[in-house]
Amino acid sequence: MSTNYDELAARAERGDLTVKPGPVRRGTEAATEAQRLLMEATGTTNADELAALAIR
Repeated sequence: MSTNYDELAARAERGDLTVKPGPVRRGTEAATEAQRLLMEATGTTNADELAALAIR
């Protein structure tokens, strides 16, 4: 996979990127994983801290 983020962004905007079958998460599993990844990326430790960042 390319690490040229401008190229990846352009491809995503054009709809050229595809999802591989299997790793797609939905529902509660997706929400839990998304929250975990956001907390990891922002350095927060709970949903309240994460929500406070979103309000800023």
